[in-house]
Amino acid sequence: MTDKTDWKRVRALTEAEIAQAASDDPDSFVPDADWMAKANLVMPRTQKIVTMRVDSYQPAQVLTHEEWVNAGRYQSLFGAPPAANPARNTNPP
Repeated sequence: MTDKTDWKRVRALTEAEIAQAASDDPDSFVPDADWMAKANLVMPRTQKIVTMRVDSYQPAQVLTHEEWVNAGRYQSLFGAPPAANPARNTNPP
């Protein structure tokens, strides 16, 4: 990917021009003193480590990525034994 930034123009910008561009940008937000006075620092909760032990691996009982993300098929396939669902049966008769 080619860099198309005009770095000479960027380096030539004054602080006033940068501030004006930021204030004109509808997506920018510069907090004022009143907003900062009302702000609360919220720390994220620590995550717990979860492990799962798998004793045996049977490919016919493992959902593929497509089955997992496709909500319509996920509901009909989850929990169904492979033999009862031909779409998941890897060894058809």
